[in-house]
Amino acid sequence: MSELNNRLEALRILMDEEDEMGPSGRWAEAEAMALLLAAWRAGRVSFKDEGGSSDLSFAKIWQEHEDWSYDVFGGPDVKGPIGPIKHLGKEQKELLENPDDPSEYADCMFLIMDAARRQGLGLQGLLKAMADKQRILWARDYRADPNNPDEPVEHRRS
Repeated sequence: MSELNNRLEALRILMDEEDEMGPSGRWAEAEAMALLLAAWRAGRVSFKDEGGSSDLSFAKIWQEHEDWSYDVFGGPDVKGPIGPIKHLGKEQKELLENPDDPSEYADCMFLIMDAARRQGLGLQGLLKAMADKQRILWARDYRADPNNPDEPVEHRRS
């Protein structure tokens, strides 16, 4: 709380200086900044989103997609992971045809998320598997062919 008070005091000092906004405009701006800071600290606003929305988080999207998927297609007791994995193959082809379309990446992500959930991996389980796999990837030796920039790069097998 003292950090917030220090920031507000600094804003009060700045507000005493004259500029084109006038005193009431500067105070309104300072109050808006203070409210935004308080909302950020309470976790109601994120500044990490690149798309302009302040209500994005992977966990929220994961949960909303789970709710929708289970409502539309049934839970894991009705539908397992194989259907979404097969569908992913179709979406991969669309992504290859349209690599500039962000919605094609989203389609693939949703199918991966759905398959993982239906296999019993929650968000934390999937993130742990990703972190574990990332360490394995970092330990491997890769050699890209500069003459084939659009071809996959496989790790060297010993």
